[in-house]
Amino acid sequence: MLQTPFSGRVLSRGMLDVLIRAGLIAVLVAFCFQIFRPFLDLMIWSLILAVTLYPLQTWLTGRLIRNSGRAATLIVLVAIAIILVPTYLLGTAIVDSAERAVAIVRSGNFQIPPPDESVAAWPAVGQRVHDFWLNASTDLTGLLRKLAPELKGAGMALVGAVGSVGVGLLLFFGALIVAGIFMAYGEQGSRSAVQIASRISGPERGPRIAALCTATIRAVAQGVVGIAFIQMLLIGVAFVVKGIPGAGLLALAVLLLGIMQLPATLITIPVIIYVFATEGATVAGIVFAIYTFIAGLADNVLKPLMLGRGVDVPMPVVLIGALGGMVSGGVIGLFIGPVMLAVGYQLFWQWVEDVPPDTGSGDQSQV
Repeated sequence: MLQTPFSGRVLSRGMLDVLIRAGLIAVLVAFCFQIFRPFLDLMIWSLILAVTLYPLQTWLTGRLIRNSGRAATLIVLVAIAIILVPTYLLGTAIVDSAERAVAIVRSGNFQIPPPDESVAAWPAVGQRVHDFWLNASTDLTGLLRKLAPELKGAGMALVGAVGSVGVGLLLFFGALIVAGIFMAYGEQGSRSAVQIASRISGPERGPRIAALCTATIRAVAQGVVGIAFIQMLLIGVAFVVKGIPGAGLLALAVLLLGIMQLPATLITIPVIIYVFATEGATVAGIVFAIYTFIAGLADNVLKPLMLGRGVDVPMPVVLIGALGGMVSGGVIGLFIGPVMLAVGYQLFWQWVEDVPPDTGSGDQSQV
């Protein structure tokens, strides 16, 4: 049947209406995203925290507090106190230590003991460490003048890092408050998540996709916090046994670094250097250094063991998603990466297994 000019004009008009509507929707989406973009990190963190802490809020509501809003408020206040108090104590201790160090250096009474001759026998770097240590013990002022440009650059980098940590803490506190609001309306939020997932992937797959996203976020969050806590215990015990000044605060710093996915070696290596500078290369100091250094790298072994627990996908998928997301998107990517990769993995295998029945067998049987 040939198409008449009238039907062709109707078809063109309908196509034009569809294109205009799609363009207007795209413009609306672009404007909405531009307005929402400054709050994107805050809302993602809030959603992650709400999903992670919601089981605790459900437990409190069922046993101790009947009102879900009050339970969410209590969780937020306790979480802020747990993070704020150690951070304040750590910052105060660092400032006091820096002031004492500056006062000692200005007094002119600060002297570095000369290195033991056994330091030069260390493999690979022994002679360099011995020469540098000897130079610092004999002419510290000249060495500091020589290293002034490098020290200035390191100081600026340290100031920038401290500023980034401060901004991150403010963002985290704001996300906790918003997460409390999400948890207060947790049941409605859960139903909304299932409805959105069902609208996107169908009524049969929607609930499973929503449950998979929730389980993945909780597994990664619990794995990160759990690994950071284990690392804090391993390193903190060594600090206490060795008698390191401020061992408790340093252990709390290890915990915070682990939660922020920063290496614990930022704490352990300076402590090892301090032990060698004050006690020399003794057997106890070498054992302490080896144990502390290995404990600082324990997260590389524990992550593959803990990140995939409770998730209905293979552990390597979660691990690759966490590492890849961390590299590409920072700390937020640590959570988004496993979720996206796990959902993609499930959808891929559902598509592979969704094979229509073979109807050719009946025809072959009649031949």
